[in-house]
Amino acid sequence: MKEHKLIISKQRRHILRMNVEYNGLSNSDVITIGDNLLRMGFDSLCNGGFWVWDMISNEEYYSPLFEENLGVENLPQVAESWMKYITEEGLEEALTNLKKSVESGENLYTQIVEYNRADGTSFKVICTGDFIYQDGKPVKMVGLHELI
Repeated sequence: MKEHKLIISKQRRHILRMNVEYNGLSNSDVITIGDNLLRMGFDSLCNGGFWVWDMISNEEYYSPLFEENLGVENLPQVAESWMKYITEEGLEEALTNLKKSVESGENLYTQIVEYNRADGTSFKVICTGDFIYQDGKPVKMVGLHELI
């Protein structure tokens, strides 16, 4: 558990950096944000990849490393895509925790999530995400995955 806390601490620092880089970009599309983060080397900050979610349009950007860990290419850029790979129990917990984070106004979402790869094997990540706000409401989310 101590190791997980260190990973979460590391992820929070990276998330804060991302938020500083993209503060005020709530109107940018997720592909632009994701492509810029990729060029800035954000896939090298974690071993599980990163993602950007537009909470209004439901469009999502998945980094190449995120897709590689799932064992897929060209994952459809919508939020439902990752839901096909998470375990059923994990999906329920993730959606509940996400709702709680939004309702409480927390800036940071953190959870251990188990995914099933396309080849049937599974893996776990520490998922950490931060919200981008517009007019006091979360409109985007940027996050990292760290394999555990």
